[in-house]
This record gives sequence, C-alpha cells and structure tokens, in this order.
Amino acid sequence: MKPGAPKHREAGLHGGLVPRHRLFPVLSLLGAIVLLLCGVPQGQAGIVYESPTEFLASGDFNADGILDVLVLDKTTGNARVGYQGTNGFLSWSAPLVTSGENATGCGIGKFLQSNRDAVAVTSPSLNRINLVDLSNTNVAGSPVIIT
Repeated sequence: MKPGAPKHREAGLHGGLVPRHRLFPVLSLLGAIVLLLCGVPQGQAGIVYESPTEFLASGDFNADGILDVLVLDKTTGNARVGYQGTNGFLSWSAPLVTSGENATGCGIGKFLQSNRDAVAVTSPSLNRINLVDLSNTNVAGSPVIIT
C-alpha cells in the first residue's frame, strides 16, 4: 500500500478505526430505527429496504396501532422484530423462524389478519411464498404456504 493511501476503514465512536464489515450491522440497525421513526401512513404497505445480508421493514405486527421494526436475515430466514411500546422504546424478539432460508424477497402486509401485519418471505430454492405471523415475541406462527 502506498503511503497516504486510504485504509478502507471508518472512524469509530471513540476515534479508533473500525473495519467497514463491522460497521454494516450497526448501520443496518440504525436504518431500521430511522425507518420506524419516519414510518409510513397506517393502513398502507410498508417499504422493504434491502442490504446485502438483511431485509429491513416496518409494520404493525402485534396489532397495537404502533409501527414495529423487522430485520430479516437473508441466509437463515430468521426474523427479529423490534416491538415499539407506547414509550417509544423497542423490545426485541428472539429470532423467529420463517422457514425462508436464502431469502431473496420479503414483503409486509395484512396477509393473514385484517388487524395486523405479517411477513411474506420467498427464495428461488423455496419456489413458494411463506406467510408468517410475527405477533408472538417468542415463536413465529407456522408459515402459510402459497405456491
């Protein structure tokens, strides 16, 4: 490397250098929180953002009238939901299994119930769409399969 060439690292919180691959999960989480705070009008389908490793979206997954945050890991298909309380804080779920490994598509909408959102997950290897209820913070509902 030439003297003075960039090191491809970003400054950390305390002035130290942090490799970019370690910043990405933090930036993904920050993006999800911004998405939650900006939100979309209630009753409309949310926008799903995609990073190389995750899908990020918002929706009212527990039917409390407050937008929650979804982070779906593409490789495992596991979802984590940040349920927003009335105080504005997020209470994160355990990893919820969607049975959508190697996910290439994700959607949010009132697919299963008229009062709360669910997630739709798909991939070429699945050759189907899994609709999953995320209202329970401990375990995802069994997927409803659309072929």
